[in-house]
Amino acid sequence: MLINKETTLSLRCPACGILMADYVHAFSFSGNRQMDLECSCGQKKASIFREDNDNYILAFLCAICEQEHILSYSDEEIWRNIPRPLKCREAGIQVGKLGPQKDLIGKLETIAEHMQGDDFFINPGLVLNILDRLQGLAIEGKLFCYCGSQEVHVDLFADRIKLICQDCAGELLIAASREEDLENITRRNDIVLPGYSAEEKRGGRL
Repeated sequence: MLINKETTLSLRCPACGILMADYVHAFSFSGNRQMDLECSCGQKKASIFREDNDNYILAFLCAICEQEHILSYSDEEIWRNIPRPLKCREAGIQVGKLGPQKDLIGKLETIAEHMQGDDFFINPGLVLNILDRLQGLAIEGKLFCYCGSQEVHVDLFADRIKLICQDCAGELLIAASREEDLENITRRNDIVLPGYSAEEKRGGRL
């Protein structure tokens, strides 16, 4: 039986506050027992260590208490196809999510709800509605990159959402502050990030 060893780690950056999703695959540890994850602002957010017994240690900087939290997972647990919340041990507030990509955008709603109280978003309710629409498109396979990949990173800002293709780095900004922004997304039947086609990648344009 083929086991698909991949997952996605979503964490809010303790430095700039951006919520970013990072794709993690077992091949990421080929020849290297440590994988470091950085925010687009340059801040190191987390590290994942693979131990000799194939257990994994996740160490991440908490955006709430600004301390490092350390979690341990077995090989089976870290690749399990179930989304799991990451919480601040001091405050009990969810600061991230470890789980499969298809569930990620929808599960970001839970994190976004916790962020409403600190005035991070210009229009929190509208952001939740847009994330819900993106979730539906992702489940239907209608959110993807022009290169063919459906592995998309998500960055949340105060007034917009950035989608980034994990494969070719194509980016798409979605405005998220006015009612017109929600109407624009609601009318969309699909969302395709600009990127490189398979032929262009094979031709060495990346």
